[in-house]
Amino acid sequence: MKKILKKEVIIAFIIGIILASSIAVYAYSYAAKDIGYTKPGENTPISVETALNDLYEKHNNISEYDNKNYTQTGLSIFSDRLTFTNGGYYVDSENITWVNLTFKTNQALNGNDRWGLIKGLPNLNKQLVISDIENRYAFLVKDYGSGNLGEICYFNYDAISLPKDAIITLQFKY
Repeated sequence: MKKILKKEVIIAFIIGIILASSIAVYAYSYAAKDIGYTKPGENTPISVETALNDLYEKHNNISEYDNKNYTQTGLSIFSDRLTFTNGGYYVDSENITWVNLTFKTNQALNGNDRWGLIKGLPNLNKQLVISDIENRYAFLVKDYGSGNLGEICYFNYDAISLPKDAIITLQFKY
């Protein structure tokens, strides 16, 4: 009789493992798809899978200019032509200067002239021609004769004026 009970206990244990495994597979395969996630500030829930895909895409789209401690220390503006709205410059351990600077123009600037905008960029020993990341306005970054400090100038000679209240983001490194 002890042997028969032992056999029944083993069979019941095996059946329990099979049932538990089946329920786990069902929960993993089907039930998890129905879990919703609501983004902060939104009312419509999305699936966890969609939220994870969004997170993965955001992680892969991180710019090399992100996650740096930018400063505006030492920067100055020529004749109140603009206002800083975000960013600045960052010098890393290899002495590379990263510039990620957003500003708003306070006046229109004619495209047939060169306008000094910002001075005080550190460690500049060359000239760069760059454009903003959206509008493709052309800017010159060069030494303005005070040590190795540099200036940013608007110089677009295609007669394209830089309008008042334009928002410009410049990203470059040297």
